[in-house]
Amino acid sequence: METNRLPLPIDLVRLIESGFWPTTHAQEVAQNSHSCSPPEIVSKVFPGERRLYLARPPFRTVAESIALGEKFWLQGIAAIDQIDPAKTLIIGDFQLGSDSAIALDYRNEPEPAVLQLAWAKSDPSKNNRWITAAPSFREMGRRLQWPGFR
Repeated sequence: METNRLPLPIDLVRLIESGFWPTTHAQEVAQNSHSCSPPEIVSKVFPGERRLYLARPPFRTVAESIALGEKFWLQGIAAIDQIDPAKTLIIGDFQLGSDSAIALDYRNEPEPAVLQLAWAKSDPSKNNRWITAAPSFREMGRRLQWPGFR
C-alpha cells in the first residue's frame, strides 16, 4: 500500500487491515471519546500530549496539504523549514482540532521515523519544532503497547 508513492510501513498496513486504525469518518470521530492508548502511555511517547487522534487513509503529505490550500501549513507556525514537505506524511494528531501533527518522515527511507510537531510555550511562530517521537513506526507501536507489537 502506498500514498503519494511513499510505501506505508507494513505494520501500519496491518493495523488498517485489522480494523485497529480508523478507516471511516465515524471511526475517526469516535476517538474523541475513546483513545486507542491510555493517556499515561501517550504522554511517554509524545511529550506534552495525552490523547491520540489517528487519521484515516488516504494520508496526505505536507506538500499535498499545502497544494490543497490548507492554511495551517502556510501560517508560519508549522516549522516546515525543518522537514521535507514532500516526504512528510501526516498520519494523525492529538485530538480533533489539534494543530500538533504526527507524521512519518521519509527522508531516511525505507524506514520512516515518527515525528511530532511540538509547540513552543513561547512564540509558536518562531519556536515550534519537529521532534522524533520514535525511530520507526514499529517502535512507536511497541511504545504505545498496541496489539501485535512487542
